[in-house]
Amino acid sequence: MLDEITETPIPVQATLLRAVERGRIRMVGDVKEIEVDVRVIATSNRDIQKAMREGRLRRDLYYRLSLMHIRIPPLRDRVEDIPLLAKYFIEVANERYGFNILGMEEDVMEALKRRRWEGNVRELRNLMESLAIRKREGWIRMEDLRGVLLGGEQQLPPGFNLREEIERLKRGLIMMALRETNGNISKAADMLGISRQWLSKMMRNLGIKKDGNDC
Repeated sequence: MLDEITETPIPVQATLLRAVERGRIRMVGDVKEIEVDVRVIATSNRDIQKAMREGRLRRDLYYRLSLMHIRIPPLRDRVEDIPLLAKYFIEVANERYGFNILGMEEDVMEALKRRRWEGNVRELRNLMESLAIRKREGWIRMEDLRGVLLGGEQQLPPGFNLREEIERLKRGLIMMALRETNGNISKAADMLGISRQWLSKMMRNLGIKKDGNDC
C-alpha cells in the first residue's frame, strides 16, 4: 500500500519502479536481492495528471501502476458512509484506550453529515478520537461535539485521578498489543516502542497475564 504516492520523493519513486518491474528487492544492510510476490495499491488525493506535469510523479511509475483506477468520492459526497465510519472509529478508540463510548445521539450524527469534511476520512477519524477522549463513556452529545469543534475548555469529571487514568490507558494499550501479537511479549514491546524488560515489569505491576487478560 503506497499512500499518497505523489508525495514520495522522486529518487524513492525510481527505486519503487525497479522493484515493481523486477519483482525483486534488497533489504537495508543486505547484499542479496530477494524475490517478492505482491500486489501494489497506490493512493493519492491530488490530480495525477497535474502531478506528472509538475514533476511530482514519474510518468513511467504511473503507467506501471495504473492497471486499474478506482476513484473514491470525497466524504462530503457520500454522507451515507459517515455513520458506519464514525461507529468504527469509536469502536477502535474503545478498544485502544479502554473507553466505553456507547454511540452518538441523533443530532450529533446529523451535524456530522452537514460538515464539509475538507480532510475527508482522516478528519472524521481524528474528530471521533478527540470526542472519545473527551467523553470516555456513555453517549456523545451535542455539547461534546461543540466543545471539540470550538476548542472549548474540557472539565475533569468528578473524582478524576491522574495516576489511575494513566494506569488504565497503559493497561488498555498493553492488552491490545498482546492480543494482536498472540501473547508474544517481544513483538508487543516492539509495537509499543519499549523494551521487553520494561513491558514485563509493567505487566507485573498492572496484573496483566501473557494472553492479554487480567490476572
